[in-house]
Amino acid sequence: MSSISENQKERLVKSQIKQHITKILTAILNCSTIMPFRWAANKFLCFFCCCSFVDCSKLKEHNKEEHFEAKLDNLVKDLVPTSIIKLDISDISCKLCPKPVPTLSEFLQHVTEKHEFKFEGQSHDNFFSFKLSDDGLNCLECGQSFRFFGPLLIHMNKYHAKTNRFLCDSCGQGFIAKRNLRSHIRVHKSLNSMDSDGKADEKCKCPKCPEILDTKYKRRQHLAIVHNDSSKKFSCDACSKLFFLKSRLVEHKLRVHVKEKFFTCEICGFKVFNKDQLTKHKVKHDDTRPFQCEICEKCFQRKKTLEFHRRIHTNDKRYACKDCDKAFVQFTSLKSHIRVHHSHNDKED
Repeated sequence: MSSISENQKERLVKSQIKQHITKILTAILNCSTIMPFRWAANKFLCFFCCCSFVDCSKLKEHNKEEHFEAKLDNLVKDLVPTSIIKLDISDISCKLCPKPVPTLSEFLQHVTEKHEFKFEGQSHDNFFSFKLSDDGLNCLECGQSFRFFGPLLIHMNKYHAKTNRFLCDSCGQGFIAKRNLRSHIRVHKSLNSMDSDGKADEKCKCPKCPEILDTKYKRRQHLAIVHNDSSKKFSCDACSKLFFLKSRLVEHKLRVHVKEKFFTCEICGFKVFNKDQLTKHKVKHDDTRPFQCEICEKCFQRKKTLEFHRRIHTNDKRYACKDCDKAFVQFTSLKSHIRVHHSHNDKED
């Protein structure tokens, strides 16, 4: 019985938080020029529709043109009481009077005193304020400067969030609910498949290039895909095409011959051919990018993507063309080169 009462208590608290957030957002949309926004996959997302933008200036233009008189009614059901709502206050003013209100706190106090808005307390812990700019960003709490929004958001979660009681020890990302932290930690673990000593298994080193793979299976996969090195070849019974990996053969059959995608993302409805593709796709819906390049400060959702990115800075051209003297940082660049300049050679699908 106690667990049931605890669940009921948690639902009540969440309902109260959601009501409080709704009241604040209603005041923001009706009485101010503050712009709520979202952030995912290294892009600024419109709070009211599905449009995304690399530059915050484009988001601001879109918001003014398309959602100047936006209302909250249709968005209330999608509000999550355990999430932080991001606000751009770089162009903040009261729509009802000429009173200057430079901060969210002053705005809420102003509409309470002058325009008879009533809130259950003055807390706005579920909101982060930013002054978005394409020319650099500053933390409005401590003044620290950032070139990109991703690192600033991580900084805010780590040092200035009042409701994020659960922090990730690996990257500093903050969460209101413990289960959100657990989901986030699972991403870290899946990206850091190491042995018991925390070191990469020496047996998983590629014998033909500096690549280190997480498992022996991934090393075999790497040898087959990157170096065309495999003792087994799998033939498609429909078109006789050869593959170095059985998984590639199965994927080929699904794509080319069956043409049916069995796995659907429950968040956006996107369909893919296998479970691994679905897992990778779902990362796009996560707002966290815990892996930051120490050179350019760009942030990534996967550790492996960061490792690939670092090669650009070191000019690590490990993928050499066997037909000429060209070498490339990324395997995809090598594949494009072969397709354009050596198309007479056998290619893997």
